[in-house]
Amino acid sequence: MEARFLLWLQEFVRNPILDRIMIAITRLGDNGIFWVILALVFVAFKKTRRMGICCFLSMIFSYVSVNIILKNVIGRIRPYDAIEELMCIIEVQPDFSFPSGHSSISFACLTVIFLMVPKKTYAVIPAVIALLICFSRMYVGVHYPTDILGGILLGILCGLLAYFIVNKAGARRSQKDQIS
Repeated sequence: MEARFLLWLQEFVRNPILDRIMIAITRLGDNGIFWVILALVFVAFKKTRRMGICCFLSMIFSYVSVNIILKNVIGRIRPYDAIEELMCIIEVQPDFSFPSGHSSISFACLTVIFLMVPKKTYAVIPAVIALLICFSRMYVGVHYPTDILGGILLGILCGLLAYFIVNKAGARRSQKDQIS
């Protein structure tokens, strides 16, 4: 079923204009670059510094769990290596397929942003970017839909964990400040 979906994308959705757009979008997720830059912007301002720190922590959790542990333990072969007719339109990826690191980092940061921004409408643009990055990974032929789903779920967990840790640390610091 996943193979059929990827082949359907290739046959009926891919086109030269959309190829360029999707390749550019997938590049936003390479090494988490979009999310790293966004977290740096958050860290630069006192009002959003905690959110930036939390984003960085969520990315660290995501990277370690996906790239160091799960991809190597699970060892799922990339779809372009398993589906003969599927053409990958970016460079061959050096690691395994499950879960998607692009999806995990995107949703780790998106979870933090959603939990920490004062107005949820501020999370709309990052949400659209995260979803586009996820879709682009299937479009270019490097991930199965379940790789994306697994990355999203893991990213949410990493974001929640980072949020919990940063809030616990902030609460302890506030208690110390009040005692002093």
